[in-house]
Amino acid sequence: MKITTLLTGLIAFFLVASCGKATPETETKRWEASQETINTLSAKYPGFKPALKEALEAAKLKWEAATQISSEEKQIEAMRIANKTARPLFVVELNKMPEKMEALKDLVTEATQAGGVDQADSQALATACREADFSLGKAEKILKNGTAATVEAANAIVSGASKELESATKRVKKVMATVKEKQSEAEATADSILTQETTEKAIKCAYCGSMNAHDALKCSSCGAPVEK
Repeated sequence: MKITTLLTGLIAFFLVASCGKATPETETKRWEASQETINTLSAKYPGFKPALKEALEAAKLKWEAATQISSEEKQIEAMRIANKTARPLFVVELNKMPEKMEALKDLVTEATQAGGVDQADSQALATACREADFSLGKAEKILKNGTAATVEAANAIVSGASKELESATKRVKKVMATVKEKQSEAEATADSILTQETTEKAIKCAYCGSMNAHDALKCSSCGAPVEK
């Protein structure tokens, strides 16, 4: 239920954000979505509740001031600032982290199943996967037990974990790309050897000189019996 509410809030926020020119109405919808997101995150990650509360209270002050502005253009800008205040870096990253973690888990599974072309590749994959598992464990611990009393502290903690996940993802992808490149080269070499062997086994027709497969009974060009 909480996850559904969070997703609904995020969808509403980004839908409104993509709808052309800003108006007091669109900024109000953003504001509602921002509040819903913070409330949901507070319930999901209680350790970050103080920081989330700080962000929301600061944003509320700016929002209340914005609603008192008579000039629509200035009011919209003030509302934008209030909405931005309600979505500091750690709020954005907290929303993204579960998705990043799932993507990295899937990548580690793929890398483990793929294996390497040689021992060096296998060791590189194993190392990258271990580092990824460590980053995942650290991120899970932060989400479950992390605490932050201020927005500044939360920004440092969450952004650090998020960057570590991104780095781990890049490392695994880089090793996998190297392995796949080597696998492609190995397959190309095998195909080349097979083609060469097939060519060497080809039989020349004694009548017309055409080359035929080693198991051919008749010449593919003149139809004469192939002498073996």
